Amino acid sequence: MKWEENKKKVGNSNSTSETSQGKSSNSSLNSEKNNEGDNKFTLKSSGVLMSNQDINWDYIKKEIEELYLSIPTITIDLYNQNVNQEEILSFNKEFDNLTMVAKDEKKVETLAELSKLYEYLPKFMKEDELNITIIETKANIFKAYSKLDTGKWEEISIDIQNAINSYSKLLTNPNIGANRLKGINKSYIMLNELQNAVDIKDVSIFLIKYKNLIEELNNI
Repeated sequence: MKWEENKKKVGNSNSTSETSQGKSSNSSLNSEKNNEGDNKFTLKSSGVLMSNQDINWDYIKKEIEELYLSIPTITIDLYNQNVNQEEILSFNKEFDNLTMVAKDEKKVETLAELSKLYEYLPKFMKEDELNITIIETKANIFKAYSKLDTGKWEEISIDIQNAINSYSKLLTNPNIGANRLKGINKSYIMLNELQNAVDIKDVSIFLIKYKNLIEELNNI
């Protein structure tokens, strides 16, 4: 299964938010095949969703329309993996919602819908606990990121705390190899540093720490 959700630049903001990358400098949710044929979902740190530059909504709409070509294949793959039917239908509905808000060129709502879509990834994954926990953590981080332009710092703080709570499970997992433990501990420190940026309500510092944290999580 391959799902790539591209978002171009979304402007008219005091912040410069970064998430995933598709083509050029887009933001995306990627599902990639690794050497063993399993799916590896990544939330990349390059690309801008909230920027001082003009929003290329035509590009965004075009990318979303093209993604509809992949929805039937994704749906079949999910059924083959015995994913709950209601979850699949809800996922497709959220994708429709993303299309509508992007069509109306609503920046904050577009970010929110992308965040909702990313939350489905842990539910669809059939991998080990480590990868599922990392995806759950990223989902909470991205949810916080998607709210930056709203100024709802209390909600953002809750999202980051949820990320910390989810990620903490890895610190006591006896099945994690020593080669990954260093990166896991480093990411945990960086995750708490991200919470510090929330506490002082500084968007610029949040974005710097967000970018570095996502890159570190993707390398685990």
